[in-house]
Amino acid sequence: MPAVKGRRHGEHRRTAQIKGTIRTSTREKANAAADALGISVSAYLDALIDQDQVDATGKPLWGSKLGRDPELELRMTG
Repeated sequence: MPAVKGRRHGEHRRTAQIKGTIRTSTREKANAAADALGISVSAYLDALIDQDQVDATGKPLWGSKLGRDPELELRMTG
């Protein structure tokens, strides 16, 4: 059956998948914390991000403490 014209797809979804690269030690820490709480790592990350306090520009308040880690930065190609 063809799609209904004008219908937007995906708006009903309440979740989205994200992907990133983190240090192995950070992943182990997140896994341990999620296990201790009895929740998935996804639920743990969702709760952490939900709790972020941000300034008027949307920058997390802890952002000024964050240093750049060249090991984790993505290389631009093309």
